[in-house]
Amino acid sequence: KPVTTTKADVVASGNYGTNVKWTLDSEGTLTFSGKGAMKDFVAVDGPEPLPMWHGNEAVKEIVIENGITRIGDYAFDYCTEVESITIPDSVTSIGTFAFNNCSKLESITIPDSVISIDSMAFALCSGLKTITIPDSVTSLGENAFFYCTNLTSVKLSNNLECIKDATFFFCESLESVEIGNNVKSIEFSAFACCFKLKEVTLPESVNYIGDGAFYYCDSLTSVTIPESVTTIGNYTFYNCTSLTSVNIPEGVT
Repeated sequence: KPVTTTKADVVASGNYGTNVKWTLDSEGTLTFSGKGAMKDFVAVDGPEPLPMWHGNEAVKEIVIENGITRIGDYAFDYCTEVESITIPDSVTSIGTFAFNNCSKLESITIPDSVISIDSMAFALCSGLKTITIPDSVTSLGENAFFYCTNLTSVKLSNNLECIKDATFFFCESLESVEIGNNVKSIEFSAFACCFKLKEVTLPESVNYIGDGAFYYCDSLTSVTIPESVTTIGNYTFYNCTSLTSVNIPEGVT
């Protein structure tokens, strides 16, 4: 006999921006369709009511259909039971706190249409294990992967010029990071408290390493600092107790 499948029932629906609609089905799939940008929330504790999926344990999967161009601020903040997220090639930007605390999310593919990822976008995604930032990305916000405690490997865009404050702060399982060859500055606490990070090679493009950039990376045994570096901040390698020697370029101030 032919196998028949039944489509899950839509249990809730609405609008989420001028031209964006959403549906939630009985299997926990939250789907967004339409054209253009999702709406932004000013803050989760602001006067506007939160969307019904905020903190809703019934939501297991998020599907964003082609045509959506921006994932709004706080869009999926505290969707703690979400295990799968689909981002289409039409998306060019991901807002602040967009996926904050999606703690069961283990992997996500960021398409090479994305240009900017805002601050705290994937913070506290404690289930996330690996991330590749495609070369299309030119801006990665502060604290973007803050406290992603199970993140083990990172590959950064070759068109990213700055690794901003606390981007990977307290990614305590991070073992390897591939820094793109166009990065010029590594800012305050960018990799602080990455306790399992053992080796870092900085590309020739880097000229600035900020305060506490590798603070408390106590498994770090090797750092390659190129001659292009002119400034190393305070406490940059503080408590890197496994680091026995570092070659500092002559031009560093």
